[in-house]
Amino acid sequence: MRLSLLTTAVLIFSLNFGLARENSSPEHVSAAAVIREINLARETPGLSAAFVAESRPFQMIEHGRAVDEAVRFLKTARPLPPLTLSTGTSSAAADGASRRPAWT
Repeated sequence: MRLSLLTTAVLIFSLNFGLARENSSPEHVSAAAVIREINLARETPGLSAAFVAESRPFQMIEHGRAVDEAVRFLKTARPLPPLTLSTGTSSAAADGASRRPAWT
């Protein structure tokens, strides 16, 4: 179930990527925007299921099976409390992501 929730969150984020952008750079999406998208799925899974189902024609990787799985999961999921952004964890993640591996 944990994998399905993560898959669903990633799918919802990718479907709503254009709405989540907070500046004109398509390469930059803020952590707050990611949290908003994940919280949409956590707090209102039924509404999120509708958004995901509507996007199915545009998500034909694996013939839409991942979308169908996400919709099934969201329709049966119970609402959960929202996540909050941790500045300490975000800073640590940004620091780790900015470091280049020694082998490159």
